[in-house]
Amino acid sequence: MLARFERRVFDEGCKVWINRYKELYNIPHWHFEDELIACACGTASVVMDGHIFTLESNDCLLCRRECIHYISGGGDGELIVTQFDRHMIGGQWLRNPLFRDQYGVIDRLEQVYHEFKEKKLRYAEKVNAIMTSLLIDIFRGEDLCGEEVQESASNHRFKELLAQIDMHSDELSFNEAADFMNMSEAYFSRFFKRMAGMNFSHYLNVIRVDRAIDLLKNEPGITMADVMSQCGFNTLRNFNRVFKEITGMAPSQMPDGFVLDVRSLATEETSFDPTLDSSVSLG
Repeated sequence: MLARFERRVFDEGCKVWINRYKELYNIPHWHFEDELIACACGTASVVMDGHIFTLESNDCLLCRRECIHYISGGGDGELIVTQFDRHMIGGQWLRNPLFRDQYGVIDRLEQVYHEFKEKKLRYAEKVNAIMTSLLIDIFRGEDLCGEEVQESASNHRFKELLAQIDMHSDELSFNEAADFMNMSEAYFSRFFKRMAGMNFSHYLNVIRVDRAIDLLKNEPGITMADVMSQCGFNTLRNFNRVFKEITGMAPSQMPDGFVLDVRSLATEETSFDPTLDSSVSLG
């Protein structure tokens, strides 16, 4: 599936994970950690819970745990992305998650980044201390919500829908998905595109093509008719057309080892990186 749970591997003793990127693009995802995104230069946009936030140089965005989001770094955007243990903040949250860097965010995150790279004695404690101090300054300086922000019922239901699509992509229809979300078809169409970054039919086709690729790689003797049927396509003509639209080739032309440029996972216990291959890690 395209919008899935992300699990980062933290170093032992660290409550923080960090990386630097240029031209960062990732797919819709969510995680149990809170996230701080800092724009060192250029511009970037973040879609979070269906809202679009535009970041310019020295802008920062706090992304709340369990919200569905994705990042488009643009051609000139350099971003520092930091995830940290939810207990470092607790139940408080910012009234406006987008704010200017008045707290030395970028400089302090650079310190965290270099501590990770150098791994000197007791670096984990140093990293945790820098991040804790930074978060305290941010939460002292920005307006806070009056109470803990809870995940909306629609977001929780949307995650359940993504799991249903992953398990039943061969048979799930647009109408059934809208009914599952308890939404009218028109509202569901707009809601899904905001959350996933694409319309429902395209999302479903990508999932089906990804499954078809897996079948073609792992079952060499399978017929195209069987692949078509198992993946939910009604005709070979439609299957071939959609497969080519998404991959750029016909199913019969797929080279050995081909991988669709979509990151996915089957269970929440598996490590997962939503970052697309076109992104440039500055690490």
